[in-house]
Amino acid sequence: MRKRHAIRLLCLLPAMLLAGCIANTSSTSGSQPPPSQGITVTPAKVTVPAGATQQFQASVADGDDSVNWQVNGVTGGNAALGTISTDGVYTAPLLPPAGGAVTITAVAVSDASKTGSATATFAYSNASFKGVYVFRYRGVVS
Repeated sequence: MRKRHAIRLLCLLPAMLLAGCIANTSSTSGSQPPPSQGITVTPAKVTVPAGATQQFQASVADGDDSVNWQVNGVTGGNAALGTISTDGVYTAPLLPPAGGAVTITAVAVSDASKTGSATATFAYSNASFKGVYVFRYRGVVS
């Protein structure tokens, strides 16, 4: 009877560890985006699966909706943080960056002091698991 319990525990352990990592990542990245400075970015807070895209919209208070997009302060983003097009389409990286979230910022073309931000939190997806993986476990089935 004890062997069965040990086998179940060994089989569940990787799943519990992965769930703990995901829960820990999302809880540490629960910060709110900085307050808007004349631009409203929607959605304000979203979870994006690894490798997926998310459309962001910016509404500038003066009516001119021309903005430059940044990811954690990097115009257009990069491979580690994810990239964002001039149209506001964000593409998440395959592996979440440190902290598990990024800040998407819209900066008004007409007045760089006008900004608005949103938070993108990551979720692992099948795209995160590329390559060969080996799992090893031992057990006795009676």
